Amino acid sequence: GEIPGALAHACEILAHSGAVRVVAQQYGQVQMLPEQLFQRHIMERELQEIMVDGIAVQVKLCRYGDIEKCYPEYSSIRLLQERKGLDYLSAYELIRMSAMKQKNML
Repeated sequence: GEIPGALAHACEILAHSGAVRVVAQQYGQVQMLPEQLFQRHIMERELQEIMVDGIAVQVKLCRYGDIEKCYPEYSSIRLLQERKGLDYLSAYELIRMSAMKQKNML
């Protein structure tokens, strides 16, 4: 049977006059999503080592214009999980926030 409140959705990508539009149907409502939401850019990437509670970990720092992102490396997340007994999300956020503070990205 159908789960009450279940999300029914369908996406259709349309090309028209050189513009890409996505139509999403959600609970019978159609939404048009702007093309610029789907534009992709190559970000400048740099792998760096930082210290988190005395443990050396690696993060990928990504930049595009004034946008800066920080992504912990999977092996570093696992290392922090093992050494500090953290769950995945806690280790990820601890590394990310530490890197952003150390790199003055906050």
